[in-house]
Amino acid sequence: MLWNVISTLALGLWFGGGVVAGFVAPQAAFGVLTDRQVAGSIAGAVLSRYSLIAIASGIAYCGAWFGASGSSRPYAKVTLILVVIALLVVCFSQFILTPKIADLRAEMRAAGETPELQGRFGAYHRWSVILFTMQWLLVSAALVRHSMRLTTRP
Repeated sequence: MLWNVISTLALGLWFGGGVVAGFVAPQAAFGVLTDRQVAGSIAGAVLSRYSLIAIASGIAYCGAWFGASGSSRPYAKVTLILVVIALLVVCFSQFILTPKIADLRAEMRAAGETPELQGRFGAYHRWSVILFTMQWLLVSAALVRHSMRLTTRP
């Protein structure tokens, strides 16, 4: 029972955090602020903090999964696989792609926004959006699958 609560909260936090960090906060920042660089910095900071919450949620879910695996009806492995893939995507984005974007932003502030730097930033940003969407969809699928499994249990 405790494992169900932990795993459901972990997936719910990850999913809900993604809604706020990926869809609400960036729209609000770009809608209110006139300086696009400041709005982008705020959106990037929100996404970076969300990534840490996502990593903690993924670890909590995996811990709950392994904790429940000793019970008579362990969780579905498919849900665990979805979570692990999403966790790998978040870690790649947070620890590899995000530092590259931060370095590029600093370079753009120092050297100006040249077409070459803007092109690189656009490419990194596209990858960031693709990876965010991918991990969020994976977690969405994991949450649906997890919820369905809980409702079908006796």
